[in-house]
Amino acid sequence: MMGNMPPDAMGGCTADHMGACPPDAMGGMTADHMGNMPPDAMGGMDADMMANMPADAMGGMTGDHMSSCPPDAMGGMTADHMGSMPPDVMGGMSSAQTDAVPAGAMDDGGMGAMGSSFAADTAGGMPGGSPMDAMDGALSAGMDSAASQGAPMDVAGMAADPGQGTVTDDPGAQTTEDPSLDTGGG
Repeated sequence: MMGNMPPDAMGGCTADHMGACPPDAMGGMTADHMGNMPPDAMGGMDADMMANMPADAMGGMTGDHMSSCPPDAMGGMTADHMGSMPPDVMGGMSSAQTDAVPAGAMDDGGMGAMGSSFAADTAGGMPGGSPMDAMDGALSAGMDSAASQGAPMDVAGMAADPGQGTVTDDPGAQTTEDPSLDTGGG
């Protein structure tokens, strides 16, 4: 059904429209359909609709589409879906969405392919090659973005040396060690 609709017609689609579509209608969805659909329309998606969507349609997805997608819809994701998404889409995922993605969708067929595309397609050479490298690249980009906007982040618990303090974008900022974080390791 979706394949019979011109991609630019998706511009008027709402979450209510998407919610009224039968899951098999997603079978004709293309990257152009996704790219023309307002991100808020993703709010009408469910797991069956996502499962019926061709993986190639994910190529038109943006971080805004992802952030509008209900966590329950992520249950329909496959490794092919994950591997077909542009790398920056991961920045729109919430922890609830990540938790809802089936474990098989995060295997090397999905996240591994996405990790490779991070290295190939992303300026600045985000790391690629393995699922963890891809996630590390996405997290680093998010942290860099927050820091560049002046948002302090307490990363002491994540630092190799627990006394590192707070990350800011002020190169002249002083850091202090918190003695309660001393592990006695030197």
